[in-house]
Amino acid sequence: MVTYNPQDRLEHFQHREATIEAFDHLWDSPHTWLLTFDGPSGLGKTTLISWLEVNRCQRDQIPYASLSFEYELNYKSLLDAILREFQNQLDLPSYRTWLTKREEILKDRDQRVVSIQADQRQAGSTAIDQTVRAELAEREREIDFQARDRLTVAWLDCLTTLQHPKAAIFLDTFERHQETVSDKDISWLWQTLEKACRRRLGLRVIIGSRVPVHRPEHSGTQQRLEAFSRAYSNQVLLSLGVSDEAFRTAVYDRLAHGHPLVTAYAAEAWLDADKVGKPLTVVEIPELPDHERAIEWIQQQIVDRSHNDDPLKEAVQWAALLRKFNRESLNALLKNKLDEKRFARLTQYSFVEPSGDHLRCHDLLRRVQIRHLQRVQPEVFTERQAVFVDYLAQPQGDPQEALYHRFFANTEQAFSDWCVEHVQARENYDYEQLNKLFAIVESEEIDRCLTQEQKALVRFLRGEQYYFQNNLEKARSTYLAALPLYEAINDPLSKADTLQRLGDLELSLDDSEAARQHFKVALPLYEVINDDLGKANALQRLGDLERLLGNSAAARQHLSAALPLYEAIHSPLGKANTLQSLGDLELYLGNGEAARRHFNAALLLFETVKDSRGKANALKSLGGLELNLGNGEAARQHFNAALPLYETVKDSRGKANTLQSLGNLELRLDNDEAARQYFNAALPLFEAISSPLGVANTLKSLGILELNLGNGEAARQHFNAALILYKAINSPLGKANTLQSLGDLELSLGNDEAARRHFNAALPLYEIIDSPLGKANTLQSLGNLELSLGNNEAARRHFNAALPLYETVKDPMGKMNIYLGLARLEHADNHCRASARYYLMLFELTDTIGFGNHPVTQSIRHEYQQMKNNCRE
Repeated sequence: MVTYNPQDRLEHFQHREATIEAFDHLWDSPHTWLLTFDGPSGLGKTTLISWLEVNRCQRDQIPYASLSFEYELNYKSLLDAILREFQNQLDLPSYRTWLTKREEILKDRDQRVVSIQADQRQAGSTAIDQTVRAELAEREREIDFQARDRLTVAWLDCLTTLQHPKAAIFLDTFERHQETVSDKDISWLWQTLEKACRRRLGLRVIIGSRVPVHRPEHSGTQQRLEAFSRAYSNQVLLSLGVSDEAFRTAVYDRLAHGHPLVTAYAAEAWLDADKVGKPLTVVEIPELPDHERAIEWIQQQIVDRSHNDDPLKEAVQWAALLRKFNRESLNALLKNKLDEKRFARLTQYSFVEPSGDHLRCHDLLRRVQIRHLQRVQPEVFTERQAVFVDYLAQPQGDPQEALYHRFFANTEQAFSDWCVEHVQARENYDYEQLNKLFAIVESEEIDRCLTQEQKALVRFLRGEQYYFQNNLEKARSTYLAALPLYEAINDPLSKADTLQRLGDLELSLDDSEAARQHFKVALPLYEVINDDLGKANALQRLGDLERLLGNSAAARQHLSAALPLYEAIHSPLGKANTLQSLGDLELYLGNGEAARRHFNAALLLFETVKDSRGKANALKSLGGLELNLGNGEAARQHFNAALPLYETVKDSRGKANTLQSLGNLELRLDNDEAARQYFNAALPLFEAISSPLGVANTLKSLGILELNLGNGEAARQHFNAALILYKAINSPLGKANTLQSLGDLELSLGNDEAARRHFNAALPLYEIIDSPLGKANTLQSLGNLELSLGNNEAARRHFNAALPLYETVKDPMGKMNIYLGLARLEHADNHCRASARYYLMLFELTDTIGFGNHPVTQSIRHEYQQMKNNCRE
């Protein structure tokens, strides 16, 4: 059996002194644990890694693990593969412990994932829509992160037992990993590798990539691989046996321009031609504009100068069709079979490189040769692909490779099969399989076979996968790539659906203006094609968006337009969601009874369609309504009814919002420790799902809690952290509320001017977003400020402006505070009867809402008695 031996070709390796020196110096500093080098295809990154392994690691007996991201390595396979490569250098009992723990952790992970999928189906949702699928994927990510964290700890414990003072981890084709995973996944990898290097001070990481690596700062050095200089090109060709000086010069000037792969391949063409007595002369070399054209020309020279019946000629011509091969699989493609000697000769060509247990042709040559064969021998090309598909259909065949080759043999049928497998993998939430499927259709050679319609669908589905996996930046780029394709094939429905997805994505990123633009462009497209469901969905999303931004009139207009559309197409779920949004709008505007009607109507519909998540949302909103009305016990009942429903459907966002609402309830009832527990439970959930709005809201609530407890500095820290987040996501309501709270803080500390600045900054924001409640609260605070400074007329103006606003939004607590402020104001002016009237109005209101026996009310009653005793009117 002939095996590939990279050392056979490394004797000609040159012109990488700087990178070799950087590798040699890696161990000089304990702080420099990472070396990355990058450069375009064919510049010799894989060869460089092979050279370092042979001439540095093996020479100095440095143990190393060498892996490639040619096919995606998830955290499970990556960690395991590194330890397997180091197995002989690890403490054996520790390695066995790792294997046991790995099996236990992954088994537990799989069981939990199956459980949440079963829970979702039992929850009875009428459809697995975009939001539901994204939330389910979010929950699965949480489980995956937990498993990854446990696995990382076990991996580090095992790796620490390395028995050598030096060790290296080589990671090749890193660009494939960097392009497909999220920034959080990249951060995990850097953190894990850095921890490993800190625990094993002699461990270093070396990475090869076609594009610059987004590496951690202050952790290592980066080397850019450059093309050969003219002198090095000549030296390499001479060392390879090219004795014709004019030919060596022409290779640099006309073909390679210092490109290592093209240079080496040109040498091989010259040597092959010379060996068969058909020398390759300078005059035959054309001046070609790029490396791909140069590779195609060189390939053709080798084929043309070979004997027609030579199996090696056929192998050089057709091996590029295979993504990976050994002698058996390659012979299945060839008519003239390769013996071991000829196969060994094939492996010596510079375009052949290792691929795990197999070999593969270099990507640059594969792209060039596949296009060439499709162009000059289309029928033979298709025939060869069909032959290989039959070979792979054997029991020991690779289904993934079979699907890849079916695209060349019958693109339409293969794409249909791909779609079926995609649906199955998606329904099973098998992201590893999904990534393998996308790796097929996203490869350049398969993408060229697809129609515009198929390309658009691939990009749309890839965008959805990225979205579900919370890889939002990549989701945006792939959705945007689908849009012009849908425009080109004049598919307004798919274009509208893509815009709708982009709008949902921007909402997830809290970019409200971008979301609005996408929804607004989608809406007329749905109207043109008379798609009432799409139109209703766009209107409902626009309504929700405007409501969140405080644009009440626009929100009502959109939601009111969506409702009859859902009724007309008999969509109870759509109608329920819209009623829910209308209820939230009325609650925001202070129209409590209207909000209650909408929430109760939505609740009934959610129960009818067995939508547990929708039911939880309606209950949470009803809790918020009762909280605003001062009905604490009713609010608690609704929140406590919603919480287990969110837990059942694994909705982390809903659970976090409910915990935060329960915290706000306890905060209002002065149950400070209970409030703190709820806020502290909500905060990590919001952080886990990357919700800056949720984090900001919780920080603001924690700030109010600390303010109530008299912890001014802690309150300021929370408020300032929340304000930064609100500004980052452009939330005028959040900014206004936080400025209002900062004003209250400064007022409590006696910093009157700072308090006034914050209140005056908040007031116009509330006016812009049409928030009567926020405006009323700020006016009340300004009144309290002016009252404390003795500016009684200014205080009276603010209180009198706030009172009708509280009445409009039916906020009894706000009215109570205004009555108290006016009572104190009149007392300060020695208007005892007027003061007493406001105190009595306050007590009547507290009795009405069941707040009469509260300690705060009792304290105010004592204050009232003192006023009566001291009054001189």
